Amino acid sequence: MLPDAVGTWRASGPVKLVTKSNIFDYMDGAGELYLAYDFRGLGVREYTKASQPKITAEVYRLGNSSDAYGVYSHERGGGGGDGIGQDRDYGVGLLRFWKNTCFVRIVADKETEESKAAVLAIGRLISRNISGTGKRPSMLGMLPKSGLIPDSVHYFHKHTVLNFHFYLADGNILNLSDKTEALLAQYKIDSSKPRLLIVRYQSTKDAAAAYEHFARTYFTDKPASKASSRIEAVEHGEFTGTRRSRNVLRFVFEAKTREQCARLLQ
Repeated sequence: MLPDAVGTWRASGPVKLVTKSNIFDYMDGAGELYLAYDFRGLGVREYTKASQPKITAEVYRLGNSSDAYGVYSHERGGGGGDGIGQDRDYGVGLLRFWKNTCFVRIVADKETEESKAAVLAIGRLISRNISGTGKRPSMLGMLPKSGLIPDSVHYFHKHTVLNFHFYLADGNILNLSDKTEALLAQYKIDSSKPRLLIVRYQSTKDAAAAYEHFARTYFTDKPASKASSRIEAVEHGEFTGTRRSRNVLRFVFEAKTREQCARLLQ
């Protein structure tokens, strides 16, 4: 999957294999974020050319295509990179894309015209070497389209990833786990950018327990309520909304009005 050479760029050594057991040796604390998905392994190879910056290519293997998309959604920065993978992102010497059950990151130590061309060429070759295509998470269909900021969408399972993109609490107050699926997205509504969080649990019982846990922990100064939907004024003149429907919970944060909460909760 990681070629020996691309054009005049040559691999400086064999593929380095990274597993769950040694991922922290390779990337220190950042490994926790990849382990929050169904991480199966990582292949790393470096490419060199005289008088040019080094290029490092990483191919992450995930257990399913939804998690490959999820890692990409965590990493992406909003750039381009046409014709490579299923979704791709390029900026300042860094290419990221996903295809089937793989997430790929290729980075040059410094961007030059040659290194940029080589990064994209390596990416195209790796993409061709990954057979088949994967399905995006079915949950994406739950997101309202009006006002959605596309590059703000993140798919994940655990609260460590949620807190990376939007700090909610030190503790896991939504009972997130390997068995939950979650989407976080931001919307442009008038002059504000509220956030919508959708969590799907394995059962209605699990969702109800998480809903109660959240309400008890988050709305500490509000009257208790057994309603399946509520909107409350919180700090800084903002509103937080919640809604429970079977095994799915919806949350709106940083809304400027009750109407914004109600719109996104629908």
